[in-house]
Amino acid sequence: MNPSQSSQYRYDLDGLRAIAVLLVVFYHVFVGRVSGGVDIFLLLSGFFFLSSQLRYAAKPQASLNPWFPFWRTIRRLAPSLITVLGAVYCVTALFTPQLTTLEFYRQITASLLYYQNYELINQDADYNAASPTTSALQHLWSMSVQGQFYLFSIAFALVCAAIYKTVRRKTRSEKKEKAERKIQLAIVIILGLITLASFCYAARFGLYGTSENYYSFFSRLWEMTLGGVCALSISRIKPNNKVGTLLSSLGLIAIALTGVFITTTTAFPGPLSLIPLGGALLIIVGGKNNHNAISTFLSLPVFQWGAKIAYPLYLWHWPLLIICTSYSAHDSATAELSWLSKAAIIICSIVLAYLTHRFVEQFFMQKAPRALAGQKHMHRLKESVESTAGKLKALASVGFITALLALLSLQPHQEHLIEQAQNTFVIDEAHYPGALAITGAAVPNGLTYYPDPQLISEIYPEPGAQGCVTMKWEGADTTRTNKVDGAPCIYGDLEAETTIVMTGGSHAEQWMPPLHALGMQYHFKVIPLVRQGCPMTIEDDSFIDATCAQWNENVLDTIIAMDPDLVFSTSTRPEKDHKPSVDAVPDGYINFWQRLTDAGINFLGLRDNPWFYDQQGQEWDMNQCMIARKNDISECSIQRDKVYAPEDPAAAYTRLGSNMHFVDTADWFCNSSTCPPVIGNTYVYRDQNHISYAYALSTQKLLWKYLEPLLTPNANSPTSSMRPSSTATSTPAPASTTAKKTSTSPTTTATSTKTNTSTVSSSSSQVQKK
Repeated sequence: MNPSQSSQYRYDLDGLRAIAVLLVVFYHVFVGRVSGGVDIFLLLSGFFFLSSQLRYAAKPQASLNPWFPFWRTIRRLAPSLITVLGAVYCVTALFTPQLTTLEFYRQITASLLYYQNYELINQDADYNAASPTTSALQHLWSMSVQGQFYLFSIAFALVCAAIYKTVRRKTRSEKKEKAERKIQLAIVIILGLITLASFCYAARFGLYGTSENYYSFFSRLWEMTLGGVCALSISRIKPNNKVGTLLSSLGLIAIALTGVFITTTTAFPGPLSLIPLGGALLIIVGGKNNHNAISTFLSLPVFQWGAKIAYPLYLWHWPLLIICTSYSAHDSATAELSWLSKAAIIICSIVLAYLTHRFVEQFFMQKAPRALAGQKHMHRLKESVESTAGKLKALASVGFITALLALLSLQPHQEHLIEQAQNTFVIDEAHYPGALAITGAAVPNGLTYYPDPQLISEIYPEPGAQGCVTMKWEGADTTRTNKVDGAPCIYGDLEAETTIVMTGGSHAEQWMPPLHALGMQYHFKVIPLVRQGCPMTIEDDSFIDATCAQWNENVLDTIIAMDPDLVFSTSTRPEKDHKPSVDAVPDGYINFWQRLTDAGINFLGLRDNPWFYDQQGQEWDMNQCMIARKNDISECSIQRDKVYAPEDPAAAYTRLGSNMHFVDTADWFCNSSTCPPVIGNTYVYRDQNHISYAYALSTQKLLWKYLEPLLTPNANSPTSSMRPSSTATSTPAPASTTAKKTSTSPTTTATSTKTNTSTVSSSSSQVQKK
């Protein structure tokens, strides 16, 4: 092993790169799952890039300036990436504006700055088949992983170069060669240990992992360092033609069958990744002499050409697929493109890839060899800029830098608009009655629906926006009781004695806007004890994790100790978790209500709002449908009997005790046959399964009808579980603030306090996961 020695160029591995990208494109477009091609890309990145950095580091005159390899890499990668991102933004804004969400803008920033893999972890994205709502930039996670690996390789090689220089300076000439061999052996051992550690980390879940594991750099690192170890270790391996042909043939078969037998994305980068990577290694070893039949096949001109356009082809194919899929979604069903359309997408991707390679990638790529220490770099740069070609490159560079800055400005601009909408939110009942429309309020015609559907998904209820929601990654003993500004998480009238405790997950928390407004008007306070993705269910972990289950037990103990005037939450959820179904009451809800009954605490439960899925069971965002279908309400509605049982499933549980009260809200969201996305000129939903801030706020009068008798001793109680009257409801007079008892301060009841220090815009995408 001698990294300072250049090996014969492997044209067959260029062919392997072409095969890998073709597998990625084919499986994405025609099959709808991953193929292992990206894993091969990462292996080849280690084989070529890491080994080349180490060969350079072993040169006696290697420069320790990190700028040169970094700049060389940027010139090769960034122009094509900026070109594709700019084009994707323009086309998306023009033809599929429903995809231009804040997540989309965040992914543009993350892709440009090479942390897209971690942005997808934060967004909890599932990378699999295309759908009308899938991000057009989701595939760029692998480019970010590669970019991070390139930085790792450059840094690692510079350290090695410094060690080489130090050893040469302090070692006598006759012992230098031996010392260098020891360094080379140490490099292989260190890379081998890194590979082993990364592989063990990636395989910690067994054969199938998580989406976080799929995107993680450290989980992927072993695939790339394995390529580097292979490049540094195969110099002594010289298989004959027959053995080489056998090994390469087996390798090609393994690669071809990977996508057939591995159908789950989360199998990567775990142990099953050894199938495509093992196949690639067999081809690398088998074609060492470049004489066997498979090596000759992979060295054909068509594969060499495919290797040249592999990078831009990977960049282009996924956005074209997603944009076409979203654009062709004619109704609530997931668009299924025809084979002819899919073939056209691949052809267009290849044409665009060639043009990008020819006029962008090659134009900016640095073709001169990497400079050594002592060479006059600035003199060579000056000569280059003074030439006609150099001036053109300089001018083009200004254009690309301008485009880069423009793309990076999109996310902060969108976040500014969202912050403005969050901070200046107003309700105009005369023009935007929202839920009051079902009580007979007049609905003016010809108005633009409110709020802006491009912003609505990021306008969150107060607890989520202010850091009062316990996040799903926090421990069972942690309950957030302070806002980001340090104030206690209390809403409504902060000085009131009458107390409502809101508990459950985001579907309970979404009702804070009307509760907060009513509390300020009628003098009660609301304390949220809510956790992301954690409905209040007791002794039933069929649809929650163990941490959520323990957190619920802890919060229930807190509630019983507080003895509030009322506990507020939802009373139903879809019968089939995260699948199209009518609503039902989980056993864990009933257990929770029984515990409250035993403690003599009043409970008010609201029937949950509809959760929307298309005909293929994919999540369906009503607002994106309205944007795509140009506000056609009929095409973006869903049948009532698809989401609601004929009667409120919670109504029967008033038998648990007189303290149990349930509200059938089905008529708040649906008419007799359908559930529309807009009611009273107001968008009803924030996303696929949460109601919007505006619509929630418009339900104040409807909600007060049920709260008033529970908080005001002399009020007459409406019949539990009765649907609200269809006649108009007048605004009630302020209620008495006579309290049953004084509640305990929430700060003293929480077992652990942890505040969210992020801004509203940065935290909002993580808060409201169902």
